[in-house]
Amino acid sequence: MSRSIAGPIIIAGFALGVHSVKESGSPKLGDKHKKLGVALFVLYLAQVMGGLIIHFFKPTWAPKLFRKPVQNYFHAIVGILIMALAFYQVSSPN
Repeated sequence: MSRSIAGPIIIAGFALGVHSVKESGSPKLGDKHKKLGVALFVLYLAQVMGGLIIHFFKPTWAPKLFRKPVQNYFHAIVGILIMALAFYQVSSPN
């Protein structure tokens, strides 16, 4: 459920950001906020791809940690990193 809501909002937000930068004529990656926005979008896409891989491909060779494959923990850590970076981005002055 959340991915069907969050995905379009994230993509629309990124598209609006790109459009705003083009309209204003400011440098494309001229400040920390813009760089972090692009990094967050790339991390989001990587997170989606990682989730699809984890869901559809269950490797038997992957080591298990606490009865879960390691890639599940990596996916969770990347998700927490994305949230932390997003909070930092919206709270930083520039």
